[in-house]
Amino acid sequence: MKYNDEKTIYRTLLNKKIIMPKEKINLKEVNIVDLNEQLVTEKRHLQMLTFTHAVTPLENHSQIKHSRRAIAKIITEINQRNKAVL
Repeated sequence: MKYNDEKTIYRTLLNKKIIMPKEKINLKEVNIVDLNEQLVTEKRHLQMLTFTHAVTPLENHSQIKHSRRAIAKIITEINQRNKAVL
């Protein structure tokens, strides 16, 4: 399923039909394994956005900013959970 999501993201980027912002997810309700998977997916999405923006400018370049912020939120939640365990 993860492969299909990345493939869909790639196709939408190529067609310039980028769907943003993503629906809001309460990160406190998601388990740590899913957070890590979401982090990897979001980092790949950011990488594809920056690559696409370097080749041809995006119609909505603020998507890069939203993606960076989503990554920061996920990392913050992971760090808070790690501190709570200690």
